[in-house]
Order: sequence, then structure tokens, then C-alpha cells
Amino acid sequence: MKIIISISVLLLFILQGNCQKNDTILTRSGKTIACKILEVSNDVFVFKTRSKNNWVETSIPKAEILDFKFYFLEEFKHKVDSNNVITITMKDGSSIIGSIQEINAYDIEFRNSTLGMLTIKATQIVDYLINEEGKYDSNEYWFPNPQATRHFFAPTARNLDKGEGYFRIFTFF
Repeated sequence: MKIIISISVLLLFILQGNCQKNDTILTRSGKTIACKILEVSNDVFVFKTRSKNNWVETSIPKAEILDFKFYFLEEFKHKVDSNNVITITMKDGSSIIGSIQEINAYDIEFRNSTLGMLTIKATQIVDYLINEEGKYDSNEYWFPNPQATRHFFAPTARNLDKGEGYFRIFTFF
């Protein structure tokens, strides 16, 4: 019985996670479409929806759309401010490190130390990472050092943060 409940809870979380990470389109007829918006032009929205475990690419005239929301932009509004250093991964596989300055309906204003202010379309964003720790210096991001208080064989004189400690196992076969 416990196994069935555990599997059910796991499936619920998986399905809930899949449903929440969708862009949404609200049509003038009142229909809400959970999708991934691929392209926005002057007269049409192109998007992918899931139908019977297959992704189907569809388009809808812009005149039929009452409202729309990009998942990433909504998440940015709640989680990110201009002080956060963010790595954004684009459709072409490139990554840009910087900070979000402004969030608009279709795009974001992004500041990069090398390229300056960039306008990135929401349809080009694949993924992002909020770099909460670490250092952003000399046009590159330095990940936090997990061994900042240790040398190869012994601790340094740097203090550990509250609640941290060392654990070592030396076993030689």
C-alpha cells in the first residue's frame, strides 16, 4: 500500500511539474492553451502543444488571442531582480551571463558586461540559471569554491560558515 501511495505522489509531482512549465495562450473564445510558444510575428503566434504524447506545431492568428504568458518571463518577475547574475541558454546553444534589467511582454532587457544592453526575445530562451553564489568578475562567472577553507591535505585558517563542518574518510586498499 505504501508503494502505491509513493508512486502516486511521485506521478502527481511529475505531472504537476510538466503542467506548470508551459506558456499559456488565452483566446478570445475563452479557451486556455498550455503550450510552448515558438515564434511571435506581427500577425501570428506559432506554438507547440502536446496531443496524445506527441508534440504538434500549430499557429493561431494574433487577432484571436486575448492574452498570453511566457513561462520564463513570469518566473523571472517573481524570482529575479537586477542584482542577480543569471546565465541564459538560448535556442542555438549559446549562453549569456548578465543581469535582467527589464521584463516586457515579448522580451527581456539583459545587461552583459561585454555586449552591453541586449534585447532577448522570450521565444529564444531555452533555460536559465540564477547564479546566487560565486563571483562575476572579468567578464566570466566563477562558480563558488566548495573547498574554500581547505587545502589539499589540511584546513586553512579561514573560518567555516555556521552549521558547516568537515568529514573525511581515509581508507586505502
